Amino acid sequence: MDVSEPYMDLEQFGDVIILLMDDKHPVCYYKDSIKNYMRPDASYKWISFKPDLCVNRCKDINEAGMLSFKLSMVEGKDSDIIEMEKQELSR
Repeated sequence: MDVSEPYMDLEQFGDVIILLMDDKHPVCYYKDSIKNYMRPDASYKWISFKPDLCVNRCKDINEAGMLSFKLSMVEGKDSDIIEMEKQELSR
């Protein structure tokens, strides 16, 4: 029996969530709209984590930490993605 998912466009994904983990336990998080990452020419950005108050391992927002990362979410054919990877490697 084949199972297939309906095609989803990127905007249907909603949010990007990044978790800062301590072993298997979440400590802090960052949440942002996927619309902010739908560019093929993404650049690095700095984000500030927020303490996960449900877990309560980090009690002060000033201790939550920061992260620099680059994320690009694009729709396209496999050949488009391979071309983007080649361009990134040539930089």
